[in-house]
Amino acid sequence: METYAEAIQFNLNGLKLWIHIFWNEKGEINHVGYFVHPESRQIDKKELNAFLSAYSRLAKKPDFKSGMKISHYTSASFPTFATSR
Repeated sequence: METYAEAIQFNLNGLKLWIHIFWNEKGEINHVGYFVHPESRQIDKKELNAFLSAYSRLAKKPDFKSGMKISHYTSASFPTFATSR
């Protein structure tokens, strides 16, 4: 997600989310639900929705072999790893 955000120059830094991702049988993302954490950097919801929608169309799990629908609920904060300057 961060790599895609950097490629399209979308700033995720400081964003904290609770996120629920649903994959179909082919490993494609069918739906992404989220809630912005109260301590997160504020972000325009329309821009975030557009970003997640575009990312969902591109992201696929290439090693997806179960043939079953799955979902994952987690929290995410960006950047995921600190970089040295």
